[in-house]
Amino acid sequence: MFKIILLIVIDVFIVFHFGFYLLNLNKQIRGIMSVCIVVKVGEGLVLASDSASTVSGAPITPERQQGPQGIVKIFFNSTKIFQISTLPVGILTWGAASFQSRTIASLVEEFENREEIRQLAKENLEIKILAKQIWDFLCTKSDELFGSIPTNARPSTGIIVGGYSKEQFFPEEYHMVIPVEEPNLIRPDENGRPNFGTNWYGMTDAIVRFHHGRDDRIFGMLEGFGISAELITKIRDKIGLEIQYPVLFDAMPLGDAIEYAKFLVHLTISRFRFVIGAELCGGPIDIATITRKEGFKWISRKKIN
Repeated sequence: MFKIILLIVIDVFIVFHFGFYLLNLNKQIRGIMSVCIVVKVGEGLVLASDSASTVSGAPITPERQQGPQGIVKIFFNSTKIFQISTLPVGILTWGAASFQSRTIASLVEEFENREEIRQLAKENLEIKILAKQIWDFLCTKSDELFGSIPTNARPSTGIIVGGYSKEQFFPEEYHMVIPVEEPNLIRPDENGRPNFGTNWYGMTDAIVRFHHGRDDRIFGMLEGFGISAELITKIRDKIGLEIQYPVLFDAMPLGDAIEYAKFLVHLTISRFRFVIGAELCGGPIDIATITRKEGFKWISRKKIN
């Protein structure tokens, strides 16, 4: 009886002191409002991300009415870059940061501790096969943890798997979205030549404005004004040719690729820091490289004491 009374007192204190609490802890949604960057240059891959993650839920007001679904907390120490075992492979994640009670970080750790992964040597590594194994493992976990919820109704998690396959001089990158989009190779060779460049994921509007000189919402506005799809395409192409900032990735050293990735993450963090609205991106910037000689290497990693 004492425990019941104590729980009631604590419950009332939380409601009136803090104004709300989550109605059902099982209905919390922890997501990553991320900015994630991957840069491919001749010397290797660069992975970079911010550290923000959000918790959404339906609060209860002091009048004990259920409020609307929304962001109730933002954390700034989430990990979004992982190494697989000791292999020259990195994972970059954005989107939902957990499957129900399991974080992506804990699931990645469980995957890399499987016997076949612990025994995998870099001399036998094929990134395509490893990406498919990660896909299969995480989709199975999604089915176990979300049960009968349809796949297209579950929170989705974007993932890049990048690294060096055996006997390959240049790195490979595979993109997937759990549980709806299987792994596919990004930046494949073009006419027998490596395709260097950058890809960005998550909250990227500031990067698009800076890099491409446009806001993609403007094309919807033009359509609303009755501009034809053909003319809108010509405008988009014109912007790409004459306004977009060109970047010479083919000749870019790895050190400059690191600075470039850091700049894009910092640009996005600053956008959310100063523009009206919640700071959906923020916290320390994590950066890792993957090269043939050194494998996976942390360049900048937040300290968690």
